[in-house]
Amino acid sequence: MPYTLSQAANIQAITEREWGVGPLIRFTTFTSCIGVVAKVTGQNQVIGIHLGIRDAEDNCFSADDVTLVTGVLNTQQFDPSTVKIFGTTDAWADPEQVGQPVANAYEALLNALNITGDNTIALPSDSEYGAKIENGNIDIFI
Repeated sequence: MPYTLSQAANIQAITEREWGVGPLIRFTTFTSCIGVVAKVTGQNQVIGIHLGIRDAEDNCFSADDVTLVTGVLNTQQFDPSTVKIFGTTDAWADPEQVGQPVANAYEALLNALNITGDNTIALPSDSEYGAKIENGNIDIFI
């Protein structure tokens, strides 16, 4: 079965391979994960997607799976100028740590979302993060 994303039942506990939308969202613990966040166009809500390197069937996130992420963002009417990627971004970019296919997928994700270095935030693993809109901007917090 391929890598999938599903809507979270609880936006205060968005687990791996889930996404949620709200004024304040929280993710479960990031181990080797990254989060993708963006503001909903014209609203004080944030979209959050929790990406793990592998799914329950041991499928790796791949370049083909980037369309899952962009599909969720598009469906939720994201503001492309607000997208940020955070978490173990350094690991995802390093093929020696995650393997070439995942590093290629991470690069494809950055390209698809037109992400620059200022919008990638390397944060420690083994932490729980949240995101909210603060003064019109996305605030990522522990």
